[in-house]
Amino acid sequence: MSGTGAPPKAPQDDAWRARFPVVGRFAPEHERVLVAMRPSWWYVPLTRLGWLLGLVAASAVWAWLQSAMGRPVGPWAWAPLAGAAAVLGWLALDRWLRLYLLTDRRAVAVFGVLRQRVIDTPLERVQTVGVIRPLRERVLGLGTPVIVSAGQGLGAGVAWRTVADPQGALSRVRAAVASAQVHQPAARPTRPARIGLVGGIGAGKSFVASLFAQLGCAVSDSDAAARAALLRTDVRDTLVSWFGPAILDESGAVSRPALARIVFTDPAQRARLEGLTHPIVHAERARLIDQAARTGAPAVIVDAPLLLEAGVDRECDAVVFVEAPRALRLERVRSRGWDERELDLREAAQLPLDEKRRRSHHVVENAGDTAATRAAVEAVLGRVLGSQPAQRPMIRP
Repeated sequence: MSGTGAPPKAPQDDAWRARFPVVGRFAPEHERVLVAMRPSWWYVPLTRLGWLLGLVAASAVWAWLQSAMGRPVGPWAWAPLAGAAAVLGWLALDRWLRLYLLTDRRAVAVFGVLRQRVIDTPLERVQTVGVIRPLRERVLGLGTPVIVSAGQGLGAGVAWRTVADPQGALSRVRAAVASAQVHQPAARPTRPARIGLVGGIGAGKSFVASLFAQLGCAVSDSDAAARAALLRTDVRDTLVSWFGPAILDESGAVSRPALARIVFTDPAQRARLEGLTHPIVHAERARLIDQAARTGAPAVIVDAPLLLEAGVDRECDAVVFVEAPRALRLERVRSRGWDERELDLREAAQLPLDEKRRRSHHVVENAGDTAATRAAVEAVLGRVLGSQPAQRPMIRP
């Protein structure tokens, strides 16, 4: 056993990490990697088989009609084939960016091209494991293992889409789940409620989070975690390779204003940056949730600018909308050196405020009356804790 008290890694762990270097983003060093894989190559044609067959058929019919009328087969006959090739290229990229992981603690599915998503289920909470096998996958010996924890539906569980040897994968998952649940402590920590914060820029979400903290809640600050990620050497080097040395300030650190000028005017570059930093933020949030469970915090407050856009709201017990008048929000962001144009530019990259409010369970007014805001926070926390089921799955955002 190592000096840190962590068990030594098995050879298979090192083999998986060597084969898939990206594994380190989603599986901390203290976790043993049991399986790492991507979908079968059959995932590419099978995912949009109807579209592909339709495009090929359209090309053939068009060519036949042109020939039957004695006309030369023009370039339009090949347009559907070009469309089919584009679909195949996109799906090949989608497959390459997918990663399915099984560690001695968690089952993970990573996917998404323009926006990366990470679905993570602790093995100790797994209730159902199965395989979905449509006819076309069954014929090819493929399937989609699904790992679901208590309280989740199939759509919220971890799904490893279109993998080879699904029964073998299922057996490994079942063995890992059995081991995790047999060796879990007799007295498990109470699962803290998770409360997501949303609102307009400058609404005072950080202030509201601090009021929750005064009530004993842990706070997961995604902005702070993202800033810390930019201090990492590997992240800095990657950003320099993408955007050049102009992305650095005089001290050699990543210049956040320079980075903001790039990503808030180019959605593709913004998605690229999120794909780099979001796994790091995700890992830090998972660590904080584990710590909150061990210390008995009543709730974890998730303060993330893209909580709804990234789908983290689906893993929260409640979402709170922080309300503040636009004039007050503009006054607050001026202290950051922003003008009204900068505020509009950044808010345009997020969901509209009406949509955020509609998808929230509670509203906290933060218009300058601290006592009223504190009372609203106390009331919301009481309602959330009072309605939280006794046994909820500890699903990591």
